[in-house]
Amino acid sequence: MKKSILILILLIAYDDITSQDLQSIADSIRFEYHIPELGFAIVSADSVYELDCLGFKRADSRIAAEITDRFHLGSNTKAITGLIATLLVKEKQLQWDTKFFDLFPDMQQGSNPIYANITLIDLLAHRAKIQPFTEGEEFPNPQECRFKGDASSQRYQFVKWVLTLDPVQTEGSVSYSNAGYSVAAIMLEKASGKSWEDLVLDLGKKLNLDIGFSWPNSCDASQPWGHWYVDNKVIPTPMANCGSGQTDKGIRKMLLTMMKKYGR
Repeated sequence: MKKSILILILLIAYDDITSQDLQSIADSIRFEYHIPELGFAIVSADSVYELDCLGFKRADSRIAAEITDRFHLGSNTKAITGLIATLLVKEKQLQWDTKFFDLFPDMQQGSNPIYANITLIDLLAHRAKIQPFTEGEEFPNPQECRFKGDASSQRYQFVKWVLTLDPVQTEGSVSYSNAGYSVAAIMLEKASGKSWEDLVLDLGKKLNLDIGFSWPNSCDASQPWGHWYVDNKVIPTPMANCGSGQTDKGIRKMLLTMMKKYGR
């Protein structure tokens, strides 16, 4: 089975150890888990004590990591989407218990009736029983890509299709879903009148963060590459170019990258 590799680790505890010790600890983690490149930071609420990048940008190269490298945030983007939702709820543009189909009545016909009453908080808390979309095989083949148009249009089409699928059959109320956050994202778009991308960029301006979209290496081959485990080997991967409008683990340009720019 293919597994994506986490390439960014944030350490939030700080002890009285040297920079060289920290590098040694971080590099031992990188070696143990076969991570090509690893970035780490020691931070407090208002200070950066240590910041470094170790390793190589591709598993099959000796192009050294750089402190300015961009990282694909993957599912950490969910925290950003959740924060945007919180701000919009605070501004009373929608509520935690706003139902999806109250905003998109046109989608209800053709959708699976099991999703009739899903709310914003259900989606953000992974309680909507939406299919997970945690593996690449769940997405359409890039050559058969069904989602067209700009990012918001792709997202709308993706969500409309996802809501026709059967729900996840699991015990308990929580079923982790990447696709569920795409459903939540179009609710935020509808309520705010802005695209999810513009909402993210607005948040970046407020927090003084240099934010961009897409896989880092799809925009600049000298940036860190994504990798898969294939037959127990770490393989650098040129990412598929199929639009799905997913807001974190989608296939193409909805994936958030962030310049490692810390401090205030």
